[in-house]
Amino acid sequence: MQAARSPADVGRQVDACEDLLTYLHDELRPRIGVPEPQPVHWGILLALFASATTTYEADVLLAREEFGYQAAMLNRSLFEVMVDCYWAAMNPTLAVERIKDHMSYNAHLKARVSAKYPDQFGGLAPPPALSDAEEKRLRKLYRRGGVSWTGLSLYDRVKAISERWPEGKAREHLMFFVDIANSINNEVLHPTPWGMSRTTRPATAPDGSDAVRFHVGRSPEFCSEALFGSFWIASSVVRLMLQQCELEVEKFEDGLYTRGIRAFVSIRSEELRKLGRNEQCPCGSGLKLKRCHGQ
Repeated sequence: MQAARSPADVGRQVDACEDLLTYLHDELRPRIGVPEPQPVHWGILLALFASATTTYEADVLLAREEFGYQAAMLNRSLFEVMVDCYWAAMNPTLAVERIKDHMSYNAHLKARVSAKYPDQFGGLAPPPALSDAEEKRLRKLYRRGGVSWTGLSLYDRVKAISERWPEGKAREHLMFFVDIANSINNEVLHPTPWGMSRTTRPATAPDGSDAVRFHVGRSPEFCSEALFGSFWIASSVVRLMLQQCELEVEKFEDGLYTRGIRAFVSIRSEELRKLGRNEQCPCGSGLKLKRCHGQ
């Protein structure tokens, strides 16, 4: 199995991502209604779906214009939104409680910070006061801010939702994203040594001395990786929303998703011959071989 990264491959990958974007806007979004009875967490799922769709669109636009590293950085946010979608779907009542807790505690922390700058924030109505016991409980859950509204680390949320991916390659793929891909995406634009090395290269000055060459602007680097990440993450959001709305998951997987994933991963014929048609496809899609690269 190997990733496809030639210019022609990247063109097909952009097409696959844009096909998924069209599906999100024109087919899935109009069909997402309000189930009867309305689940308590439905508003949370809709907000997360809207965020994922918009972030995915920005991702595709950036990668299409050869801003691969910037698109990869957005994938970090897109991945976290996808994880939260699954976590909320699996913990609907707790999700509603945690949203309310986080909003209350966040308003409390912002009021304390705003009080330091009365010229900028004067006249704002303070939020309802928290009792000592309530503040202690929320501080234990969210510390001093900067913690997910779920109260859990990203890794703990991924472990909690991993059962929604079939054991084997598909689940390995999910864990790869949180262990490796998300960590890399977090570094590419932050001022880390690895991130800074993406824009500079050793060079030789006219007098023969060592120098540094730097690049500003577009670059085809990392576009394929960013496109693959965004396609896989957005497809995971689509799959969940189809399940939640009791729509045709298999139709999506057998059609648009399977066609799209082939633009990113090619599998050698000798590798395919070793597998049974009912085994999981080694590309990590979670589908049986006969429904994916074995067609």
